[in-house]
Amino acid sequence: MQVKTTSSNKRQALPLLTIAAVAAVVLSEPALATSTATDLFASGKDMVKKNAGDGSGVEVAMLGFSAISAAVVGITSRNWFGAVGGFVGGMMFWELAKPLVGLA
Repeated sequence: MQVKTTSSNKRQALPLLTIAAVAAVVLSEPALATSTATDLFASGKDMVKKNAGDGSGVEVAMLGFSAISAAVVGITSRNWFGAVGGFVGGMMFWELAKPLVGLA
């Protein structure tokens, strides 16, 4: 007895290739959209940089409050090395973190 076999691989390959092509298009769409889009928040970013960037009133107030806090901690705890070290560490952190968040 002979058994007649048909190749169903060709019939299965077409839907799989269609699914793969659709998945590739869907997954690449965000990359295409972001590469051609304009920055919708450019004006907001400029406003934040002016208000909290280098030499702004917010930065001066923050650094002044840090210096006053270090003096209070130094006076109350008599740990001047810790107070000054905390202030210096905070200044280093601020100078390193500023460019990372886009304020420099």
